[in-house]
Amino acid sequence: MTASYPADARDPRPLHDIARYDRLSLIATADKLLNEPQHLLRIPAGDLLDLADNPRGLAAYVKGKVGAGPTVFESMPKMGGPSSGSGAEDSMRSAARAVTAVIGFGAKKARANYKINQMLGLMRSFELARPVLSLTEQERGLFLAMVERVADKQTTPARWKRFLALLIWNGGKTALTPTTRADASHMAAVYVREFVSVVAPDHAMFLAEAGAECAHAAAN
Repeated sequence: MTASYPADARDPRPLHDIARYDRLSLIATADKLLNEPQHLLRIPAGDLLDLADNPRGLAAYVKGKVGAGPTVFESMPKMGGPSSGSGAEDSMRSAARAVTAVIGFGAKKARANYKINQMLGLMRSFELARPVLSLTEQERGLFLAMVERVADKQTTPARWKRFLALLIWNGGKTALTPTTRADASHMAAVYVREFVSVVAPDHAMFLAEAGAECAHAAAN
């Protein structure tokens, strides 16, 4: 499906989903955005959280913040203790303690996983929106150059998604806004910023890399 009306109200995240556009509507949308600076460039926070090279990096980061829960070894009862004098009775007590420990471990691990998944969901519930008016002349030029590249299939949708995400991130200057989860916690926003600041390049470096990429493509 392609966009019939560029940058209209039915497209709250213009140019985010490149598959919705054909070449003409893609370029028309970009021109309209830049010529009507009241527009916003929007992305879900997940686009930035997914910049990590290791897909498991985000989950590992959140585990480190909210706790991964106990290990099986930590949950097992310690050996020893008073003996009843009957080897059979001692074995039965040890077995009962072990079963109780396993059940307790499962419950604690389930609670820990719930907290991790809840925080991951909260972190992805944010949106970033950067006013087009805030784009510098350099950023506007790179934006149009990348639009033309993706429209002509000279770069991939994934590459465009990364470019748009980092352009909107603006080195961490863009605000995070909750979307469907009005109860998004303050700590979730802190974790988003902390994680993205590690996996995202410096904004000046990002612009330099994008400029070099576009210049190389234009020369070939």
